[in-house]
Amino acid sequence: MDVNASLTFAARGAAVCSRSSRPAMPYKTNDKTEADALRRVVGRNIRAGREARGWSQEWVAEQVGVGSEMLSRYERGVLFPSHLTLLRLARTLGTTTDALFGVDAASRVAAEDALLRDFARLDAAQRGAVDLIVRDLASPGLAARRPIAASVVAYAGEEAPRKAPSKAPRRPSRRR
Repeated sequence: MDVNASLTFAARGAAVCSRSSRPAMPYKTNDKTEADALRRVVGRNIRAGREARGWSQEWVAEQVGVGSEMLSRYERGVLFPSHLTLLRLARTLGTTTDALFGVDAASRVAAEDALLRDFARLDAAQRGAVDLIVRDLASPGLAARRPIAASVVAYAGEEAPRKAPSKAPRRPSRRR
């Protein structure tokens, strides 16, 4: 086979590439485009919040714990802040992370209302099961100790299914 021959990749939509370039993955380009757009939206909202309050980049950067050049990169959409930095920015600007992402309160409230309507359509047993699952997920540590299926079974008052014993007998350990 010639070194300069083209290679065909059948993964994710048969992408063709030459030896000198990376495989074209169309599902990646959409993700990159969306990530670029999200960085720009968050950056514009950070800048708008800062300018609305009349604060300098230096002052906000100091409050958040980043350099003013880094804050400038966030505002221009060049870089995306870490989760912790995003939370600090929202707190400093007196807003929510939802607002920084461009999610308006009206659409969030509409989604919550739709969820409550769906919950109201459930019968009493189903509502109790959902309530138990939510409480388990909200309590620290409990969700990790008890799977969701066990929560539902516990609510129903039945015994949780147990693991079937393995067919192979356990070997004694050779620790001394």
